[in-house]
Amino acid sequence: MKPKVITRGSAIHRYLIAAMGVALTALVIWIPNALPSFRLFQMTLAIGAAVAVIGLALVTSLGGQISLAQNAFFAIGAYTTAILVSDHGWNHLLTLPVGAGISFVIGLALGLPALRLKGLYLALVTMAFAIIIVPLIKRYDGLTGGNQGKLASQPDAPSWSGMSDDTWIFSITVAVAVVMFVLAHNIIKSSVGRSLNALRHSELVAETMGVNVARLKSLAFATSAGFAGVAGGLFTIAVGFVAADSFGLLISIELLAALVVGGSVAIPGAILGASFIEFLPVWASDVNDAFAGVLFGVVLIVVMIFFPAGATGFVKRQVSRVVVVRHPVAVGPAGADRAETTEVPTDEPAKEGTP
Repeated sequence: MKPKVITRGSAIHRYLIAAMGVALTALVIWIPNALPSFRLFQMTLAIGAAVAVIGLALVTSLGGQISLAQNAFFAIGAYTTAILVSDHGWNHLLTLPVGAGISFVIGLALGLPALRLKGLYLALVTMAFAIIIVPLIKRYDGLTGGNQGKLASQPDAPSWSGMSDDTWIFSITVAVAVVMFVLAHNIIKSSVGRSLNALRHSELVAETMGVNVARLKSLAFATSAGFAGVAGGLFTIAVGFVAADSFGLLISIELLAALVVGGSVAIPGAILGASFIEFLPVWASDVNDAFAGVLFGVVLIVVMIFFPAGATGFVKRQVSRVVVVRHPVAVGPAGADRAETTEVPTDEPAKEGTP
């Protein structure tokens, strides 16, 4: 049975996109009313973490560069929000671009080693930065609160919203995440995204295409760091407290795990992966604390062996059995012939003489 072919940009394609948008909006409205307080808090953390995951995907999945320093940029964003809110009385949302900017600049500096290093050597350099961030936070206790951590007030729901404080924080997180997801989508679909994809496959090919490899690598690291900075700020808004030991190297490992589970450079994959690292350990620990780590590792192994493209890759394969979305073909006899022969992929081998 051949799948139904839908042309991108056609009326039915637009209707499907609109239906998906309505369904997602309904889901976002339904979640705060359906989940208990703690589960809503977990979902808020998962959506915030998805911002860091999609940022990591830009530099790792799309650009082919390994970064283990996301925890450091996450911590920078979290502490920026905590310090500006608690010590200077800033509005919570206004602290997010500041945290993203600081993370971007530091990420740009960290991206310099990426110009000369590759693979494991680059991973070790970023891991070194990931390790030193916690001692640095503890050292400047006058600013960060040191070992005691730092409290940051959480935003109160305005009276006109009719929401509880938890629902308001969830709504803020979703709104900021949507902005970051749109930004990530535009980057992926832009010439920058195509250049990063070429860079991942071959630096030589990218240079031949006229790509400034050095600048692109640095910007990829910086952009990824900026996304992590925003995610850290959202973490502070949701939790209302930051402590240095919460931002160890394990955060970077978990974000990489989320990238593997979610699969590809896709926003749904980032959300699924972030939900995995947020919900699975808690559910497993409800059964047995020792079982949580075992289950986490087993799921990762199963995904890497049987679902190398992650959850989104698996879903796309299943959907492609029913519906295939194609770009419109050229108008004219040649275009019509091409549409007839190549529009719908089949598993049958090509006949001899078929182009």
